[in-house]
Amino acid sequence: MHAAAVGLNVAFARFATRADVRARLGRLTYAAAVALALRERPIFRCEMEWENRKEQSSLVHLAVINAPVFGGFLDLRIPGSDPDDRTLDVIMIEHLPIRRLIRSAIYPAVGVRRGIRGIRTLQVSRLKVRPTESMDVTLDGEVAGKLPGIFEVVPAALRVVTPAHFRDDHR
Repeated sequence: MHAAAVGLNVAFARFATRADVRARLGRLTYAAAVALALRERPIFRCEMEWENRKEQSSLVHLAVINAPVFGGFLDLRIPGSDPDDRTLDVIMIEHLPIRRLIRSAIYPAVGVRRGIRGIRTLQVSRLKVRPTESMDVTLDGEVAGKLPGIFEVVPAALRVVTPAHFRDDHR
């Protein structure tokens, strides 16, 4: 899995993946879905546990990412992330004013590397998430799971089959 997310991404996915909306709005579907998700911004409380730490948080978005790039066409990047580092990148977003949320998405897209108060990142090998109520979670952009749950790196869990003449230059 590339990314799992709770909060803003679930609201976005519910709207953006509807066939009737896509047929009606076409290329504007994603922009409309972003606007709706940002307008709603429901706050959820959860307990997170990683590497002998426990934390209670109030968030509007939580993402667990297994790659340095996320956000589809926005091509957002997590500094220091490496697909081979055997860690998951976690992004936690607290309830922020709309202008700060928009700025947080635009800054990385245009190359600005500046921290924004209310947005935190972690690198962990295992993360346990327990919301106060069961919540939908998107898996690679589709609403396809529920929290509470545990996210963890499973080394060598994916077997890749290639043609015999394939040459791996990254070994």
